[in-house]
Amino acid sequence: MKKEHILIIVLIIFLVSVDLTWIMSSQLKEKRWVSVVTFQGEDYVQNGYRITTGNFTILGSEWRIRWQCQRLGNGSYFEIMVFNADKNSFVKDIVPRYYLEDISYLKGPGRFYFKIDVIGQVNWTIYVEEYK
Repeated sequence: MKKEHILIIVLIIFLVSVDLTWIMSSQLKEKRWVSVVTFQGEDYVQNGYRITTGNFTILGSEWRIRWQCQRLGNGSYFEIMVFNADKNSFVKDIVPRYYLEDISYLKGPGRFYFKIDVIGQVNWTIYVEEYK
């Protein structure tokens, strides 16, 4: 084999490896929604109840609450109240009225918790996800 051919082959291998490294590093840096914690319940409660969850930590600047509920009886009620555990303050109220699933977006890091009110027959799941 001539030196020119070997040089071209080495150059091609180098360019392919540089290209693959660039692709891999750009995919690793790509942000995506990552699960932080999930809460769920499947209950029938005639007089209702309130659940206070444990604290969960958000490190990034952007996060969301993705929830689903299935109301199985008339008069069923489901509400999610978001609180900042560090400031002991109310952040947001989520009351599903027309939809059985939705997403609420929030900003800022911190420690948070939910108070969840349930009346009637409601199956529910709450997913907390952070964008990182």
